[in-house]
Amino acid sequence: MMGSMFLSLPSLSIFRYTGSMKLLVSFMLIIFLPLRVMASPMIEIPSGEFMMGGGDSAEHIMWVNSFAIDSNEVSNAEFVDQFPDHKFPSGAGPHPVTNISWQKAKEFCQRSGKRLPTESEWEKSARGTNANIYPWGNKAPHKKPHPFFSGVIKRRVGLNKRDVSLYGVLGMAGSVWEWTQDSVGEKIITRGGLWNHHLDYEYSKTDCSKRPLHFPGVSMRTLIKITRRAGLILGVKALIAFIISWTRPRRALAETDYFSGTDYVGKTRAGPYEKFYINYWKPLRRIHAETWQLEVDGLCKNPQSFQLSTLLSLEARTQESRLKCVECWSAKAKWSGFHFSQLEQITNPLPEATGILFHCSDEYVEYLSLESLRHERTLFVHHMNGEPLSDEHGFPLRIIIPGKYGYKNPKAILRMEHVAETVSGTWSKIGPYSTDGTILPGTDHPLELGKRPHRIPGGEIISY
Repeated sequence: MMGSMFLSLPSLSIFRYTGSMKLLVSFMLIIFLPLRVMASPMIEIPSGEFMMGGGDSAEHIMWVNSFAIDSNEVSNAEFVDQFPDHKFPSGAGPHPVTNISWQKAKEFCQRSGKRLPTESEWEKSARGTNANIYPWGNKAPHKKPHPFFSGVIKRRVGLNKRDVSLYGVLGMAGSVWEWTQDSVGEKIITRGGLWNHHLDYEYSKTDCSKRPLHFPGVSMRTLIKITRRAGLILGVKALIAFIISWTRPRRALAETDYFSGTDYVGKTRAGPYEKFYINYWKPLRRIHAETWQLEVDGLCKNPQSFQLSTLLSLEARTQESRLKCVECWSAKAKWSGFHFSQLEQITNPLPEATGILFHCSDEYVEYLSLESLRHERTLFVHHMNGEPLSDEHGFPLRIIIPGKYGYKNPKAILRMEHVAETVSGTWSKIGPYSTDGTILPGTDHPLELGKRPHRIPGGEIISY
């Protein structure tokens, strides 16, 4: 889907025309606006849900109302038009405006009849509705990120035509940091910057209680809510964008598994994983069976280090069950492994131990109570669909608890630490996820069934 172009226009509140007269006035303004205003096109972002988060923040579904956002960052030339005292190097007029305070950015928006985007509005503009890792898709750039801090070395806005989101918004992943209107405590959230940070938020390093928020290298772009007046103008611009799309069609970016053939494993939904998505907290090096061992320690009488061969020799069982993710998808597989009771007999947890903290190779940490681990359907898995676990699915050892969401099913496990108190795992610490993780009633979209919605009562999914 291609976003529609939308122009920043003076207020039309002085006009009282209706119907076709409003459309005529809007059209005339578009035709006769000065070129400097025409240099700031905006893109319509439709209302609806999208997947927000990733990196250091938990993924979760968000809803935003429709709005229009600048297709590029505000340039020095545009900024100096509102603030003549703004200084920038000779020849840098087309570059993104930087070295401006948050308050100055807000004032620029107010003078333009607009505002800064919220963090969620910025992110939807960047990643679209496909939960893209980067604005252009999920394939990492061939070039490494520049070692200099974002904004130190700048270039003309909109120069990199490959750095474009689903909606046609440019420069959201490899240009400069950008102010948003959201804050955490006394720190303002910025977004953008180097391509490998665009899904993470960064805070201004100055304290707003002492001086104006100012962070070298931070730029801005503006936003306006879609109104009836804006909609009339937007209709004309949509027609123009539609005509342009026939001469410059944009192909949809396919999902790419860019970890295959490398020594790393990470999140992917491409190729063979279209029917069973792969999620990891962070990319990790592939584990070698000959050097891996499982450490079991903490509040237990007999701490142990287990080789994979020892775990494979334990009495095995097989079950077919579905892994349900909080992202609303699920996938089914046949899992083989051993029950926790066999480890428990060897390590002998102390009476004060109430659960185990799992430490994984991707630096993911998750807590499971002993009660959950002792459940009949909980399995320590080393085989999937009759084959040893792949690196993508958690080799050499993972947990499957069919009645709990996927984030409670740790994989690529390195260490099991017996603890006395309930501990929040990685996602529960930073996201709106419970430490219990039991699947709630709602709607599921099973991958192998074409993501067709299925109502579920909660707990383990056994009806399909």
